[in-house]
Amino acid sequence: MKAKLSGMFTVFPASMAIALVALVVFLFAQANLTEYSVFVNGYTRSDGRSVSSYSRRPPGSVAYDQPYALLDMVGIVGMAIGGLGASCTLWVFLRA
Repeated sequence: MKAKLSGMFTVFPASMAIALVALVVFLFAQANLTEYSVFVNGYTRSDGRSVSSYSRRPPGSVAYDQPYALLDMVGIVGMAIGGLGASCTLWVFLRA
């Protein structure tokens, strides 16, 4: 039993550190993602030409935020792993 509890003091802080770093990465990615596409309904211009419906991005944004979308996913997975590690060590501690 003592061996299980001694391992907790290394796993729990490491899990919490992983979760905290992942949270910072997630928040950074969320702050840098541009807004999503906006759907524009079809319409007729004043000169009589018809414009089909389309999706557009906000002005000045990039076509796809791939690096920030990847960081967003890494942050979510990291928080899940850190939270799972921390909760498992707490479960072992509370059962002892």
